[in-house]
Amino acid sequence: MPEKTMDYEKMYRGLGFDEKAIPEKRVHLKSGNGYTVSYTDGNQIISTNYDDLQCYQITVPRECVAIKMEYLWNSEDKDLIILG
Repeated sequence: MPEKTMDYEKMYRGLGFDEKAIPEKRVHLKSGNGYTVSYTDGNQIISTNYDDLQCYQITVPRECVAIKMEYLWNSEDKDLIILG
């Protein structure tokens, strides 16, 4: 069974965030309640329905997911949040 993940860069562009904020990793999740989610780049907050974000999901082979999980597990990034 293939795994799904979000193409966050494409999603942030689709939501209308500043092109400079995306590669600088300033865009992050502000809040969510299962129906709507809000993202912010520090200057603006954009809210959308959770269902509208499904078009940004991409399928990755399981081998890639295992490698990604190992990378995340060993990451020194303290801002990393893993939801699952």
